[in-house]
Amino acid sequence: MRDDLIQALLPAAHEGTPNAFSAEFRLDPALPVFRGHFPGRPLVPGVFEIEMVRLAVERHTGQRYRIASVTRAKFAGEVVPGDLVVLAARVTPTDAGLSVSATLRVGDATKGAVTMLLEPLTPGGHTR
Repeated sequence: MRDDLIQALLPAAHEGTPNAFSAEFRLDPALPVFRGHFPGRPLVPGVFEIEMVRLAVERHTGQRYRIASVTRAKFAGEVVPGDLVVLAARVTPTDAGLSVSATLRVGDATKGAVTMLLEPLTPGGHTR
């Protein structure tokens, strides 16, 4: 999943500040996940949308993170393979890592909102 999402993260210029930024994703309709989610009517799984937020934060900060908790995940509409998903995120440093609040939009429609806590990983892949 991680590699698929990294490939979907577009190299578009980010506008933002250290605490607020945007990123764009476009998932390839040929990905194997879409054969099972759902056959004949593929949808981007909610877990992919949550991972999009984490990966966008990682690219923005240059640091690897693990998801410590998801305090809110609201999926307000369907995201289908091939949609251009525009993610807008705000990050706030905490003692434990980063508090992240993000929205995911397709066109003018908000498709999801995620709030989570990310813990930084050390180079060996462990949390601090």
